[in-house]
Amino acid sequence: MCKSMLKPTLITTALLLASNLAFAECVEPKTEKKYDDVGCLSDEGLAKVKLNGKYGFVDKTGKEITSIKYVEVGSFSEGLASVRFNDKEGFIDITGREVIPLKYTWVNDFKEGLARVELNDKLGHINKEGKVVTPFKYDDVGTFSEGMAYVKINDKHGFVDKTGKLVIPIKYDSVGIGEFKEGLIGVQFNDKWGYIDKTGKVVIPFKYDYVDDFSEGLAGVRIKLNKRTWGYVDKTGKVVVPFKYDQVHAFTQGLANVELNRKCGFINKTGKEVVPVKYDTCGRKFSKDLMVVRKDSKYGLIDKTGKEVIPVKYDSVDNFSQGLAPAMLNGKWGYINKKEKVIIPFRYDYASNFKNGLASVKIDEEWFKIDKQGNRVD
Repeated sequence: MCKSMLKPTLITTALLLASNLAFAECVEPKTEKKYDDVGCLSDEGLAKVKLNGKYGFVDKTGKEITSIKYVEVGSFSEGLASVRFNDKEGFIDITGREVIPLKYTWVNDFKEGLARVELNDKLGHINKEGKVVTPFKYDDVGTFSEGMAYVKINDKHGFVDKTGKLVIPIKYDSVGIGEFKEGLIGVQFNDKWGYIDKTGKVVIPFKYDYVDDFSEGLAGVRIKLNKRTWGYVDKTGKVVVPFKYDQVHAFTQGLANVELNRKCGFINKTGKEVVPVKYDTCGRKFSKDLMVVRKDSKYGLIDKTGKEVIPVKYDSVDNFSQGLAPAMLNGKWGYINKKEKVIIPFRYDYASNFKNGLASVKIDEEWFKIDKQGNRVD
């Protein structure tokens, strides 16, 4: 549904953890009609359905709010969802009404009240009434962030505001992911990267090989010494964390994941390693002050001081929910508490987090619910 935006991406060695990732509870609508596929109810109380290769939406009672006629349907964003019919795209509202005509080659989700759309091989932005805000004259346009969006002509980039006015000239070679963060954005000019503000003023000079977004006042930047090396700068351009890491990530809750020699750990904003760089994989941010880590093919949980709250000895483990964490040992899942006491024995082929006192588990091919004592609840 959405045309891809090809831009430089931050290459990382952080792997998806092979732990039992928690999944959100899926509530399906009550449908009597036999569909080929039924999705989960969204926050709007609607679910996608598929029948004979076509898509539409039903409400929680199973009532069809649209005809099942669309080739594709998107998710709702800011009250509207994209739909595709006869090779054209537009938008419907939560009542199923086509509020923006299906006349575009492709459309993207609304963000900050505006959407990227393509018409006659050119891109622009429209508002929720379908009014053109950014004219269709660009080769590419970005989604809005902090009231700004990039535009592109002949491989050069500039920025427009939410009225469609060009406020930063079209002269930059690249704009990273193309979104302002904390009032600044990293851009490339004459093969070097630096940062500009929303007026186009150069705040941090163009001298880096690549830059990342600002987060909590700091941004990762890369220079080439004997190899590509990362550090962090503040919004004045001052180097706060020296150039020593193979890869760095955004600060979250005062900590950032950093990588060196294929190992990962966490530093604080002064550059102090609060979690030693010794793990094979780490997550990007802590959840409930804990994080799953892997070392030598075993998993555990650490806190923000680097203490191993749950020893790194399990085949897989997930974070705690309602006082229990699903963990796998010798190929079977069970549940442990924060003192690492086994509360529910390791006997399941799969186990999810607890929610509202219940968890989904699997034995052989059968899924069922259990309570926090391990009793089956049918």
